[in-house]
Amino acid sequence: MPEFRTSSRKLLAVFAAAVVLFSAVMLFVSYRQQVELYEKQELARLEGIASTLALRIESEDIEYLLHRYPEKDALTRSDQDSVYLNIHRKLRATQAINELSTPVYLLRYAPDLDKFCFTVTSADSPYWLHVYDDFPSQLATAYNEGGRIEMYQDRNGTWLSAFGPVKNKSGQTISVLQVDEKFDRFIEDAQSSALRNSVTSLFIALFMLVIMFFVIQQLTQQQQRIHDEKAALVALRTELLSNISHDLRTPLSNVQGYIETALLRLDSGSDGEVRRFLHIGLRNTEKLSRMIDELFELSKIESRKRTPEITTFAIAELLFDTLSSFTIKASKAGVELHSDIPEDLPAVKADIAMIDRVLQNTLGNAVLYTPPGGSVTISAVHQGDHVLVEITDTGSGIPSEELPKVFERFHRSANATEGGTGLGLAIVKGILDLHGAAFGMDSQEGQGTRFWFQLSKA
Repeated sequence: MPEFRTSSRKLLAVFAAAVVLFSAVMLFVSYRQQVELYEKQELARLEGIASTLALRIESEDIEYLLHRYPEKDALTRSDQDSVYLNIHRKLRATQAINELSTPVYLLRYAPDLDKFCFTVTSADSPYWLHVYDDFPSQLATAYNEGGRIEMYQDRNGTWLSAFGPVKNKSGQTISVLQVDEKFDRFIEDAQSSALRNSVTSLFIALFMLVIMFFVIQQLTQQQQRIHDEKAALVALRTELLSNISHDLRTPLSNVQGYIETALLRLDSGSDGEVRRFLHIGLRNTEKLSRMIDELFELSKIESRKRTPEITTFAIAELLFDTLSSFTIKASKAGVELHSDIPEDLPAVKADIAMIDRVLQNTLGNAVLYTPPGGSVTISAVHQGDHVLVEITDTGSGIPSEELPKVFERFHRSANATEGGTGLGLAIVKGILDLHGAAFGMDSQEGQGTRFWFQLSKA
């Protein structure tokens, strides 16, 4: 009996130790998950703030300030220069709206010192061209791309940061915008919570298995809730984009109609200044209307609300019609159009309206980026069970480092000479993905670009 009691005590001791150890492990895992979850959420928020705000900063303004005030502490007041004050207000408004506890600031990289210097900041007083001694290494390695800086420490504590480049029209990085959030308080709260839970677990060891089950269940529900919220957010974003596009169409159509009416009623040769302004307004409303149409189209494609209506049609006829529609535009641009389309080209199975959109977008890009004296060729060839369509130009080409990004939304080439939406090729990709069609783009800078896609033979 005493031996049994001793064995039972040993067993209870081992069981109690196992429960405590298991509880400690679970508490540590819970703590790490809380820290990692908060870190991911906060880094995503900071990256969104940095990338969005960087796009609102004019590179010319930064270059002007650096040229006019080349010395440290040359700017001592935020209202000393109107350009500095304008940027300062943008940074300050962003800090206030997003409830950031630390200032938002712009940095300039000094290659000779391998250091970053502060330029414009949202703080009340400037610290113009002061050296940023403790900058994270990721800031230097990803200076031109922007991104996140995961949890790091310096003499002021533990931080999370994100940054975005401010580039000029040539694609050169003039400055980098950084936003920070201090992480110490959350770590301390998480550690305190873990310690309290650990102490409590010592007194309720017998009930720990039940508690652990409850914690695991709660964590699972929390992860599921985060997943559901993320999915709902994506759906909401797509729906919001569709609604905005739809709601803006009517007023834009009205503005365009009034401007066209005003132009028609003006006497020829009179009110030239008014006519010029009306023409400018009309061009801008047409451009905005075109952008909204493309946003509306892209949102429908990405939300899978639009599915291809597969029919059989003569691809050769569609290619000739599309090429003919660009005759006037190409002639004005000094670009020659050519075709290489066999008469016996077989019919294909696809959504003819969607494929027409693909041709309009890609052929439009080819004409846009081909200089006067160049040429654009559209060709097709029968290959087994498919028809291969190619659009080739002798334009400026695309740098090799940009090729992987050409089908991304809002991406515009550094060689672009005219403003565009950056949505055309994203729509092309979405349409061809819906068809399950193979496609691609080859280009050499200065030698032109070739876009191709395949369609199933009928």
